[in-house]
Amino acid sequence: MSARADGPEPIIGVARADELPLLPALEMRAGERFRQIGRDAVADGPPLSLATLQAAAAHQGVIVARVDGAPVGFAVVEPLKGSLHLEEISVDPAWGGRGVGARLLEHVVALARRRGLPAVTLCTFVDVPWNAPWYRRHGFEVIPPAAQSVELTARAGDDAARGLDARSRVVMGRSVGGAGGASG
Repeated sequence: MSARADGPEPIIGVARADELPLLPALEMRAGERFRQIGRDAVADGPPLSLATLQAAAAHQGVIVARVDGAPVGFAVVEPLKGSLHLEEISVDPAWGGRGVGARLLEHVVALARRRGLPAVTLCTFVDVPWNAPWYRRHGFEVIPPAAQSVELTARAGDDAARGLDARSRVVMGRSVGGAGGASG
């Protein structure tokens, strides 16, 4: 399946240092979609800082989808106890609906497997169609609070500290094989 009928398929790989400064603007473009559902505060929120991206890139935690050498999407991951945690996934709206996000997500799952981690985890909006419902279609399940690791619970708390309504957020995980589980 081609990611774009009228162009090349994106190449997925670890971000290069020269790409990192381009990613906050890409994230802001992707975030504009939240305005369509009345979540202007999310769209207006700050993107990941260059320092955050550089710190993640230091452990190969920034994955980029490129077309003709230019980023069209990216994912940021961080290892947690028992999982690879997906902090962010953003796709340029010009490439939305073409499988770029799914390819990034599958790359993250494969990365967790290669690193010997049993699961990929994330925090997302429960009621946004391209958030929790989309992740469910890709094999993720809600992790109830009682089954969350201390690290996952802390991540959910970080979301609340950034002003995201905890009632609209959910922690999810997907097993990638191996020992252990998403709850750590």
